[in-house]
Amino acid sequence: MRKQTKLVECGSTVFIYDFKDRSDIKNLHFERKNPIGELTYLKRLVLTNFVDDRLLATFTLRMPLVSYETAEFRLRSFINMLKNSSGHSNFKYLALAELPKIEQDATVKIHLMTNLEFSSLTSTVNGFIENEEEYFSNLWGDCVNIEIFPQEILLSIIDHAYCQSLMSSHYTSLTKIIFKSRLKKPNILWNEEADAFIKMKNVFDYPYHIGEEMFDKVGGFVNVNVFSLYDTSFFTEELISRIS
Repeated sequence: MRKQTKLVECGSTVFIYDFKDRSDIKNLHFERKNPIGELTYLKRLVLTNFVDDRLLATFTLRMPLVSYETAEFRLRSFINMLKNSSGHSNFKYLALAELPKIEQDATVKIHLMTNLEFSSLTSTVNGFIENEEEYFSNLWGDCVNIEIFPQEILLSIIDHAYCQSLMSSHYTSLTKIIFKSRLKKPNILWNEEADAFIKMKNVFDYPYHIGEEMFDKVGGFVNVNVFSLYDTSFFTEELISRIS
């Protein structure tokens, strides 16, 4: 069996999977269409698009559960308002709904991650905005919280919201909980191209590294190495433990 290397570049974080297999493999088992695969892909999208040195705004939008069928329409309208208020047309976002776990809870939280810096949210609005959360709550029509989160909190939000929605009694396979637009996909390289990327980018010199071995139903025993410019160790370890 030949050694194979799959490299997944997510901006500041690089995942390297080494394993032995005779056949060509597009995706390992944990990356395929299943809850773990979808959660893995969501986390990779967050790392690729929303983790850097900028102070990016993340919104928590609340809405009544009984109105959730209008969530996508309301979210698109809100994003158009954000484009107008910030003056940024090159807008990308990832939104994940957190459905209530408890029957008595009638509120949905939509976690909206954006590429907008907090300081530019109302840069084209006439007049002084004293309270951004109050301003955007009026536009949304319900309570809005705005935060600047470090990368480990963003990954935690994705993990918690996704898992809670899947466990919610209000979730079915037809329920849409993920909304996204204009996101850059992780860069995937194999074997010689992966080795060339590692040398060119000096990946082994990244300040944070986690190494682990796991068993995958497709790839067998896989050596997993994660190199990052930022400390995502806690949630990277959590991801590795889930797919082991």
